[in-house]
Amino acid sequence: MKPPQYVEGRIEAFIQKMNDVIRDMSDEEFSKHVSALCTKRLEKPKDLVQQNYKYWTEIISNYYNFDRDSIEVAFLKTITKEDLYKFYKEKIALGAPQRHKLSVHVISGGAQGESSTPAGFMQAPVLPVPTIVTDVMEFKQDLGLYPLPKPFIDVTKTKAKL
Repeated sequence: MKPPQYVEGRIEAFIQKMNDVIRDMSDEEFSKHVSALCTKRLEKPKDLVQQNYKYWTEIISNYYNFDRDSIEVAFLKTITKEDLYKFYKEKIALGAPQRHKLSVHVISGGAQGESSTPAGFMQAPVLPVPTIVTDVMEFKQDLGLYPLPKPFIDVTKTKAKL
């Protein structure tokens, strides 16, 4: 068993490693990843349960975008490797100017394991001092609010065809 700080350090080391992976990826390899993701997103639901879940997710969210996969795949095809790398550097990388991160640590009452870096693993980066939240309501009051997306279909203007 490892302490949460160790696990978080390993996650940050992985995120740092992704900088090299994205930067050094060839355009051909990037295109293969995009193509595979497009294929997966456009897969037809395997059964009625999957299709039901997909439609109800749109209804419950009040967004009603029943053609979401096609629209997102069309947008995905416009993304370049440079776009992805820029997004990584601005929002994901440690120290990125627009990075926001929530990390929940669950501490066990049992003995804590060793937290040294195993051989062959990248050293975990030094992390900023965390903010410890003891009152969730107070924490939420300090957060900015973001409006929900507008529905894809305005259901107030649709007429039932029954």
